Amino acid sequence: MIKKSAWILFFVVAGCDGGFGADEVQYVNPFIGTAVGSGNTYPGPQVPFGMISWSPQSADFGWSPGGYNYNNNKIDGFGLIHLSGAGCSVTCELPFIPCTGDLNISPAAHRHAYASAFSHTNETAVPGYYSVNLSTWNIQFENTVTERAGIAHIDFPKTAKANVVLDPNADGVGLKDGSIFIDPTNHMISGWAKSGSFCGIQGSEYVVYFAAQFDRPFTAFGTWKNDQKNDSSTSVSGPRLASYVTFDCTDHQRAAMKVGISFVSIANAKLNLQTEIPTWNFSAVKKNARRGWNQCLDRIQISGGNREDTAIFYSALYHSLMLPSIFEDVNGQYIGMDNEIHTVAPGHHFFATFSGWDTYRTQAQLWGLIYPDAASDFCSSFLAMARQTQHEGGGGFPLWSLYNDETLVMAGYPADPYVANAYAFGATNFDLAAVKKVMVDSGKNQRWCGRNLNVTWDHLPEYEKYGYYPADITDYSCSKNVEFSVADFSIAQICKQTGDEENYHYFLNRSQNVFNLLNSKEGYLQRRNKDGQWVTPFDRFSGDGFMEGNSVQYTWTIPHSLNKLIARLGGREKAEAELDELTSHLATGYDYQSKYYDAGNEPCFGVMPVYNWLQKPWKAEDKTRFIMLNCFKDQPQGIPGDDDSGAMSAWYIFNALGLYPEIPGVGGLAVLSPLFPRAVIDLPDGHKIVIRAQNASRENKYIQSMEINGKANSKLWLSVDELKRGVKLKYVMESTPNKNWGVSPADAPPSFEPDPVTTQ
Repeated sequence: MIKKSAWILFFVVAGCDGGFGADEVQYVNPFIGTAVGSGNTYPGPQVPFGMISWSPQSADFGWSPGGYNYNNNKIDGFGLIHLSGAGCSVTCELPFIPCTGDLNISPAAHRHAYASAFSHTNETAVPGYYSVNLSTWNIQFENTVTERAGIAHIDFPKTAKANVVLDPNADGVGLKDGSIFIDPTNHMISGWAKSGSFCGIQGSEYVVYFAAQFDRPFTAFGTWKNDQKNDSSTSVSGPRLASYVTFDCTDHQRAAMKVGISFVSIANAKLNLQTEIPTWNFSAVKKNARRGWNQCLDRIQISGGNREDTAIFYSALYHSLMLPSIFEDVNGQYIGMDNEIHTVAPGHHFFATFSGWDTYRTQAQLWGLIYPDAASDFCSSFLAMARQTQHEGGGGFPLWSLYNDETLVMAGYPADPYVANAYAFGATNFDLAAVKKVMVDSGKNQRWCGRNLNVTWDHLPEYEKYGYYPADITDYSCSKNVEFSVADFSIAQICKQTGDEENYHYFLNRSQNVFNLLNSKEGYLQRRNKDGQWVTPFDRFSGDGFMEGNSVQYTWTIPHSLNKLIARLGGREKAEAELDELTSHLATGYDYQSKYYDAGNEPCFGVMPVYNWLQKPWKAEDKTRFIMLNCFKDQPQGIPGDDDSGAMSAWYIFNALGLYPEIPGVGGLAVLSPLFPRAVIDLPDGHKIVIRAQNASRENKYIQSMEINGKANSKLWLSVDELKRGVKLKYVMESTPNKNWGVSPADAPPSFEPDPVTTQ
């Protein structure tokens, strides 16, 4: 039986049932990150974790995988699904474009045939709502959405030839196959589109189904196949297809359109539409979308900052809630990794699309802390994906899953730290024992995930044999060693939580393998062959052996054993000098072989907090604030690199609060500099984390003193357990550093090694 109001129920299930006293939506700018080279976000409407993202698509994406290029002045259509912040083009399926006049050009053969010019002065985007004037056709378009469906108003000029064209070919990477069906009796268009090949990798295909209904009869309709137009045709199939419907708007200019999507079937797309938007009440859907966003954004209330910083903060929180997205239909059905139909447990969601290498570092902890129900369901989704891949002994978790398949993108095994991070920060409503079993099994045996059958732990036998990834066996050997050591440590933490001491020690010890690639003579991670010899000549700025980075950046990405890293680099003084050099300048965007800190990419996410382990917290406070003020803006060019499914945005959220989740699988946060004078984090159980930062401002970035529940504190690490009991953090901030705060041995944050390490 379908619940009466699935949309409203969703926010309760996902843990977004916050208060309604504030309207944080007013601060969100969906255009942040929509310029080329910044964020790869999109401005169209979506609800938190929503399946549908019905957003405008530029006539020329350029390097804009979100489908929208702020610098382009033409709109090619309004697609139904998008990936927020991804680094490669894909999705953007099923774009509809309204237009007027004769339809003499086939969009199936001539992309952009009915694109329209527009101006940003006639464009509006707020969470859950979008509108624009399509000036070429003199059409006003607005739309809003629920989880799986949307509704649009299309205001045509007076004309007998008001058209809505569907051009499935104008997607992100090219339509592989599809079908369109026109039902003039019920004023409906339905069909499906098949696409995939994320980042140019073959496979990782998906099919999205749709059903669109209009509030008035068609005066004409038809299809295109390649360059051939077939008036009055009710169906067309193949990779080069399009369709149109026409209305007479001479007397009544507004046409309304509703559309539902599904990844299971056309029937389910219709069911989603009928269930979530049963009437033509546009304003009610728009109001509910805004309400839903306010429920989620209201989990964190900030005050006292300037308008720009407030806009950046809530826009970042908004972008952190786009992906992963719910994947099941209103009847609970979803398509699994085995391409079979499954049903999610009642009261839960199945989440899809996991940008693992990116989101395990920040988003997992954010969701675990303030949206634990959603994070728990995502961990359960991992378990389901593993069970749906039964190949050569069993399945494992995905690396970078796109809908219901694996893409083979990036290095390491990020699902392990994602699960461990989510659990450590509060997402505990999933089968921990079963998840741990998969983590341990895939950490010791070669397992697979998805129809693409991606190996979950690349070159595992060699990793265990040599104690590192030899450069003459695999590409990205240094990056893989870093990432798999993080995965090892994460498995160890889950084993510890379940009382599995044997595997805890096994994986904790194996998490130290990364140090086998740390050349103490050079002071950096370096490639090594299977005969044990270092690969020479060595260039610390080269990307050889590294995934989107180099040795000067990756050497600092051993977050679980930072004391050991500092000692192996020659002690605190030498390590500090090296870190000072790396952070003396900033790179942004996609400068992977930069000599300096790359603010636009994940390997540098946790670099600045390392100063806390050196017990020079004022340097972390200073340099982190510099990044926030110079790399994040309330403008389209406002994100320093790909937002990567909200990973970059979650980084900003934590740093603006003055807390950072440095160590994977450990419930704790490095103490940094709060940006806002006041922040309140509402936890789902009713407890609050209250942060008061006296004198805090952009300039007053240095901590002078700190209190926890009225007691003086100088420790540079806070446990999540302490925070979750409800806590009041009080800071005094000034524009000059207090170099006597946080410097005693007792103030140092934790480091995890099998044997104690001194860093003096």
